[in-house]
Amino acid sequence: HEYEERQCVQTALGTILLGMSQREDSEDWMLFAAVDLLLDSNKAPAVDIEFSKTCLQAANMAWNKAAFRSAAKYADAGISRLDLDDMDEERYDLWLELSNLSAEMHFSRGDFVDSNRLVGSILQRSRTVDDCYRANRVSMNTYTSLEDWGAAVECGICVLNDLGVPTLRNPSKLNILATLMKSKWLLKGRKPRDLEDLLPMDNPRMAEALFFLGSTAFCSWMKGDENRCTFLCLKMFILTIEYGICTDSPYAFAAYGMCMSHIGEYTLAYEYGRLAIKTLERPGTEKAIAKTMVVVHSYLNYLRKPIQESLKPFLYGYTSGMRHGDVVQAGYCLRARACIGVVAGVRLTEHERELLGFREFYKEFKQQATMAMQAPWLQLTQNLLGKAENVLVLTGDAMDEEETLNQLKPSATTRFDRNPSLAFRFYNVHYAKRTLLYTFGEFEMADDNRKQTARLGGETATLHSKLYDFVFCCLICLAMARKGKRVRYHKQQANVYHKELMVRAEQGCVNCVPLLALISAEKRALKDKSGDASLYKQAIAMLGRSGFRLFKAIACERAGEYLLECGDIEGSKEFLQQAWDEFYDFGTYAKNTHMREKYGGIYEFSECFPIESHSSIKFRAHNLEKWKQDAR
Repeated sequence: HEYEERQCVQTALGTILLGMSQREDSEDWMLFAAVDLLLDSNKAPAVDIEFSKTCLQAANMAWNKAAFRSAAKYADAGISRLDLDDMDEERYDLWLELSNLSAEMHFSRGDFVDSNRLVGSILQRSRTVDDCYRANRVSMNTYTSLEDWGAAVECGICVLNDLGVPTLRNPSKLNILATLMKSKWLLKGRKPRDLEDLLPMDNPRMAEALFFLGSTAFCSWMKGDENRCTFLCLKMFILTIEYGICTDSPYAFAAYGMCMSHIGEYTLAYEYGRLAIKTLERPGTEKAIAKTMVVVHSYLNYLRKPIQESLKPFLYGYTSGMRHGDVVQAGYCLRARACIGVVAGVRLTEHERELLGFREFYKEFKQQATMAMQAPWLQLTQNLLGKAENVLVLTGDAMDEEETLNQLKPSATTRFDRNPSLAFRFYNVHYAKRTLLYTFGEFEMADDNRKQTARLGGETATLHSKLYDFVFCCLICLAMARKGKRVRYHKQQANVYHKELMVRAEQGCVNCVPLLALISAEKRALKDKSGDASLYKQAIAMLGRSGFRLFKAIACERAGEYLLECGDIEGSKEFLQQAWDEFYDFGTYAKNTHMREKYGGIYEFSECFPIESHSSIKFRAHNLEKWKQDAR
């Protein structure tokens, strides 16, 4: 009796709140509470189109708040109130909308089993080919999350054929060149800024095609098919020029900018990146914000703007992606921010806290591939903070270096040129490792690490991490030459990296200028032992103004070591104390421990350092006697 009475009360309250939720001055919680009460009371009608419409309204409202679990529950409840065996046009449209929404929400919360079940139901019951496109989007995203690149590409090709946009099975470089020439011809001399006023696209099929072209291009690259990737990116751009602006046009402009960067037209690449950001201001392009931010701020924006300006856009892309259910691209935004945090000067304690939060996101939404890509940067941060048993090995809370490299080790059947996804993760581990080894002065180990990836293509476009890896590789080679290790060879290798940086600097990359100043100081120190540290002072000032806190601290330490080599003990103390302060302010507490053990016989550092809060790390002080001898 009490149970029945409680159900009646829930039904009455739900009905009242449902009526209140339909008023203009209603609040969102009223609709959620009404539907929850009616569902919990078991008094909601078994078959009722009106209640299904109410469930759809609640599901859409929950989706807008990124409450994916609730949205999926409401959509499933709406489907269960429809008679699937006898559907007229109105009921069919409602079922299709609820099913698509439910599949998207189950995917967004990481439930691939239920999302695949719903996609299968849609593909089986759909009445036209056009009704399947939204479900196919979920399939593409699922394959991407599971790193099943081959299945994703096949799915994309099939859908594109249905849309009337067939693609070549194996496009050659000649096909790419012809498509590139067509895009140049369609532009007819117009600059990127002239494309801001393109008319909106009025062809829904072409708008749908742009999404699948972009997704298939990305998956093609991850599969190792660069020709197909480039061909599809050019195709996206051509369709936008021919048909006008739609949701995925900003992504098309960004992809075209990447194509320009491939052929060395960095100025044009940056301008198309700016055009992509500008196009995002147009109505209807909100769903493309996350993936556009990934491309623009990973590959194009830093060619002209400081890398620090990309930190906030990545977070904006993440929040936008979550708001629109694009969990995959939201995760890539977080991963991109994680990769640049250390070099961009984010204080390490704050950076670690962010990355730990990102990791929880990847776990909750089952973005395992993206979490694996971030792991080296989280472990690098924790090593620099002193939270690792062996500071020179990327093993700890975030990853196990040996285990990870064994998993990524290429085999005869899994070559890196056929699996860029694998190559990128392998490259990430070694790039983080090089950064770590150079920071702690382990130049020989860093040089051995550099050689392991010297022939690895990985990211062939202008990915921002390539720039900073060139810097570290150049500094490693110069340090080895300064130690007298195969001087001629290492000078030649340093010049190769230096040339790559100069090309970007000549094209207007502001990030290169202070980094090149440090390299110039290192080059002078290699041949000039007069004790002139003016270039170091200039580089330190430039790096400080540019926000490169780690590089500034490194420059201070290298200047101090240079003066020690020249016998200027008093001059070296000033730079070493400044390096100590910079490393401490940045949060590299493990490096402060290293400096105390390495230079303790020469200079007594201040004790205002919370070393007791971090693991005790003992370094090899094999250079200490050499420093003392040089000082004497």
